[in-house]
Amino acid sequence: MSLSAKRHLVERVGSNPARFFSELEKLALFGAGRTLEVADIDLLVAPEETDRIFLGLDALAAGRRPEASALLRESARLKKSALPVFGLLAWQLRQLLSIRELYDGKVQDPARIASKLRIAPFVAVKNLKIISAFPLERTRQGLKLLSRYDRDLKRGALDEYAALDLFVWKL
Repeated sequence: MSLSAKRHLVERVGSNPARFFSELEKLALFGAGRTLEVADIDLLVAPEETDRIFLGLDALAAGRRPEASALLRESARLKKSALPVFGLLAWQLRQLLSIRELYDGKVQDPARIASKLRIAPFVAVKNLKIISAFPLERTRQGLKLLSRYDRDLKRGALDEYAALDLFVWKL
């Protein structure tokens, strides 16, 4: 496996050792006798749900709202509800908020951020790439929107896909 493929595998699997070894076994059987590359990882290892949510936020940060909406809708479809998606979005935004506060406080090294927040270094690196698109006020606004739409969903006052779209287009 190439070094970039190894890194990509770790990013895809996250911190779940059981899943890591399961995916590694699958890759070993698939790639017997050849060097596996990033494309092989993309083909065989499904992203974690948090990855799909992060990709949605990444698309939102880059101004690709239709892509962000499609990713978040797909997550809701797979989970059979938008409520867990709102929970994961809130978790991601809280993490961005923590990183933003450290970054603004002059802690800008990904390894130091990871250590202080007790997160994987690659998570800090990924978040630092989009942090400029999520200043403090925008991140707080995102959390307020999520709270409002979560409440409206639970009350039956809003369709779940409409709530996701509103979040994407208002943030």
